[in-house]
Amino acid sequence: MKKIYFYLLLINLFTVHLAFSQGPNCAGATAFCAGGSGLTFQNSTGTTTQQDVNYECLGSQPNPAWFYMQISIAGTINFQISQATNGGAGIDVDYIVWGPFGAPSCGPANLNPGTSVSCSFSAAAVENFTLPNAQVGEIYVVLLTNYSGQAGNITVTQTNTGQPGAGATDCNIVCPLSLQDQVICVGGQAILTATIDSATTYQWTGPSGPIAGNTQSITVTQPGTY
Repeated sequence: MKKIYFYLLLINLFTVHLAFSQGPNCAGATAFCAGGSGLTFQNSTGTTTQQDVNYECLGSQPNPAWFYMQISIAGTINFQISQATNGGAGIDVDYIVWGPFGAPSCGPANLNPGTSVSCSFSAAAVENFTLPNAQVGEIYVVLLTNYSGQAGNITVTQTNTGQPGAGATDCNIVCPLSLQDQVICVGGQAILTATIDSATTYQWTGPSGPIAGNTQSITVTQPGTY
């Protein structure tokens, strides 16, 4: 009996339509990852920063948004951070990155000049930083601020995705997926069901391209990568 193997591949896609919240303090930091398509989320307004951390270059830390990321592929990772109003006008974004850690970490014993990787307090609406030798499993804590206090969006993008020597962040900590390989006989079919924590929408793609509809399960008869 001939078998057809269905190989399943998860591709994490993040767009401005994704519901995403940011932590107002380090203890509530939100997991994130940033691939070539970038991650866009609403900036923070009307919030204040805890005072028990050494913020190094940040002269002030208004409207903080705290995140952490984990490395999935070792290598150099280049990031770009941009902030804009809801109308698209660029506004000042400042940041600081600490790490590496073995787990999300807070407090002055962890977040201090000795663990600071990159920091900027310029008036620019676009900032760039690099993790030069990130290793698998390492965790970095990121603080982004909104100096002007204007409502808008922040976009974080990895700018060297797919390049030789480039590392990557782990999107499974943001969007954990439960999905299993399927094996069926010729003429049969398989039902593929994706389970993602807190997901509200699903988008599938297969060997022939995007699959129409917003559904958690799909029925397939064609072997390939989904």
